[in-house]
Amino acid sequence: MDRFDPFSADYLADPYPHLARARADAPVFYAADLDMWVVSRYADIEAIFTDPATFSAAIAQDPVFPLADEARTTLREGGVRAGATISNCDPPKHTRIRRLLPRRAARPDGAPHRAGAAQRARTGPRDGRRPGPELPAERRVPRAAPPPAGADYGVRTTR
Repeated sequence: MDRFDPFSADYLADPYPHLARARADAPVFYAADLDMWVVSRYADIEAIFTDPATFSAAIAQDPVFPLADEARTTLREGGVRAGATISNCDPPKHTRIRRLLPRRAARPDGAPHRAGAAQRARTGPRDGRRPGPELPAERRVPRAAPPPAGADYGVRTTR
């Protein structure tokens, strides 16, 4: 695969032709600029998500590129600390966090949770607070389903 740049204007405007070419030419390839393996086929992505013994989620929340010193200082001084979330933990920690979620949110299809979340996105939380303006309502709806069919997935190598 030629140089892969998921931040290029061309890719951001329409990633699907790039992903189709990747699936045809090199469904799994190393992107040196990102220091990641890129996986472009749905079945391969699904296999990665369901094999924590082989693939780790530990860096799932890490920035793709290292933060500048000034940004790290600002975050540290502002009290921002990276923490464990369900998306960046491997079992058994992932399993413990998942057990804390409401049962309907932990279902693989997520349907009951999505329906309730969609209603809350339209009407606001039960305590009467309106959702904040920083995130559009359609992005506040949690997605507990498998990755979308057109998704690409980066796997960073561990050192």
